[in-house]
Amino acid sequence: MSENITYNFGFGLVAAVKRDDGAIIAISASVHALAKIGGGAEIGSYAKIGGDAEIGSYAKIGSYAEIGSYAKIGSYAKIGGDAEIGSYAKIGSYAEIGSYAKIGSYAKIGGDAEIGSDDVISGIAKYCWTA
Repeated sequence: MSENITYNFGFGLVAAVKRDDGAIIAISASVHALAKIGGGAEIGSYAKIGGDAEIGSYAKIGSYAEIGSYAKIGSYAKIGGDAEIGSYAKIGSYAEIGSYAKIGSYAKIGGDAEIGSDDVISGIAKYCWTA
């Protein structure tokens, strides 16, 4: 059974729902009915999660971030606020995508990769860091 809570996504307290599996989803977030959200994941305010997208366990999706349809976000990955992840993109476990970054459709980002704020990636980035 879910419970209504107040949660701090890094900029202040917001109304959220905490599911039985520990996932926390801001009330203002838009999560498609076919999206899969892993246990312990956090979905920030006004984030948008597309159809059939998969958010791994304990992944964090920042406020206003957009995750496209069929995108896959690995466990423990962090997607910054206002970031855009295109449809069918794959983000590896423990990867960190900075705020305002744009990852194109079908792009693949390897595990542990770090993509800085405002960066644009349209191909494949594996084990990389950009500033």
